[in-house]
Amino acid sequence: MPLPDHYATLGLKPTATFHEIKQTYRLLVRRHHPDRHGGDARAEQRMAAINAAYEVLHRPERRMEYDRHFYEAFPHRIESAESTRQAYRDANPYIDALWRERERRMQRERGNLGGRITLYVLLLAVALYAVAFGLWSALQPPAEAGRSEATVQPVR
Repeated sequence: MPLPDHYATLGLKPTATFHEIKQTYRLLVRRHHPDRHGGDARAEQRMAAINAAYEVLHRPERRMEYDRHFYEAFPHRIESAESTRQAYRDANPYIDALWRERERRMQRERGNLGGRITLYVLLLAVALYAVAFGLWSALQPPAEAGRSEATVQPVR
């Protein structure tokens, strides 16, 4: 059985946001409801197709699964990948907030990593300085016994 084009059923592009899907669905229900057409069989079939399309497209998980098969069946309908991603991001404010929080957390972690790298470089520099000073001290000739390099003058 061929895959139905749910986007065409609702008159939408594959990049439609979830808000657009919901608005269009409500408009089509008001326009094509069988009660408005006196129980016409074609209106019932049209309403069943609209309901089926909405059931798939208004749930993010089902829509992603449908889109995978849809793009194989209708390659000419593929729009830019970024706009499709944006449509999923616009699914609802909760999903959009999760994406924004994830991006902020990643930026913070990148910033913290930069601070840690600076700290590690500073610690490495101090350690190298300590090793160099230790080697320099070890290579200095010993001071003569009985004579010190610093002379102390008595205070009068």
